[in-house]
Amino acid sequence: MKQNDYIERLSGFFERLGGWSYDHRWIVLSICLLLVGASLWLASRIRYDNSFEAYFAPDDPAYATYLQYRDDFGSDEVSYIMYEAPDFPHGPWNLEVMRKIERLTEALEEEVPFVQEVTSLVNLEFLEGVPDGLEIYDLLEDFPQSQEALLEARAKDLAKPFYVGGIATADGRYAAVIVEMDRSSIDPLEEIKVDPAGGDGLANLYPQASHYRIEEILARPEYRGIEFHYTGDVPFNAVMNEISASEWSRLARICLVVIAALLFVFFRRPIGVLGPLAVVVLGILIPAALIGALGWNLDLMFNMLPTLLIAVGVADSVHIISEFRAYHVTLGDRRAAVCRTMYLVGTPCLLT
Repeated sequence: MKQNDYIERLSGFFERLGGWSYDHRWIVLSICLLLVGASLWLASRIRYDNSFEAYFAPDDPAYATYLQYRDDFGSDEVSYIMYEAPDFPHGPWNLEVMRKIERLTEALEEEVPFVQEVTSLVNLEFLEGVPDGLEIYDLLEDFPQSQEALLEARAKDLAKPFYVGGIATADGRYAAVIVEMDRSSIDPLEEIKVDPAGGDGLANLYPQASHYRIEEILARPEYRGIEFHYTGDVPFNAVMNEISASEWSRLARICLVVIAALLFVFFRRPIGVLGPLAVVVLGILIPAALIGALGWNLDLMFNMLPTLLIAVGVADSVHIISEFRAYHVTLGDRRAAVCRTMYLVGTPCLLT
């Protein structure tokens, strides 16, 4: 069979499809509405993957080295909470501030999901040489009962170069709480859920769940007077996930508004605006729904899809509407104009 025969048969199919759709337009509309509803439900189940796995090919040497590191040492993701207490004498080394940090350390260990270890000045492991070898102990295991005793502990801590610049600054103005996690952003979905039955929403997943809880703890009134500067892998990845998940939809909405304005200028009729936009919305929803149905995740590549579909979908829709209006004027019959239009442009639109 020659290539032209395939094209002719395909064009004839679109002609018959146009006639059937015209005759059963309410059925077609109902199917479209049902498709939109199902697509919205399935699309709501997808999550955005901003992990290293989404950025690297599986055989990338750097990524393979990182995976080997994970196998040997576990998660490398941390939250780093630097703090200062400018209104207190001695700053972080003030006795009242240190007691607040002790309560904060306990709250982070007990309440933040997926925490492996929390290190602060109150539980800092200290190594000290003794005549028989090394003595390992928590610097503030016996919590000082006076400000003078705490300042003596500060002198011992700041005398250790290993701790200066990491857990405290040399001038004593800043100190830090380090929250090490036992999960990573590349872990399987079922391993990063706080509540296994709580769904796949960002609030129920690591790192969002851990990030939100840390922020909630730091904002409690009992830590008033301490200024926290919260950073690290957990807040960075959580915010990146939120931005990435919303960026593609924001860009799509902007494009839709601009396209709608241009369509109204050229067509000046509701069908000239709503028709192409409906095609584009379905074109974005259906791939998103398919991703949700297959259990896949969105990544950076998906950000390009709405813009691409808007460009192609609007162009095809304008082509169909323009041809229909021309044939409607020539033939004077809506059904005949629909059939002739689909015969002419159905195949080119399918190919694009």
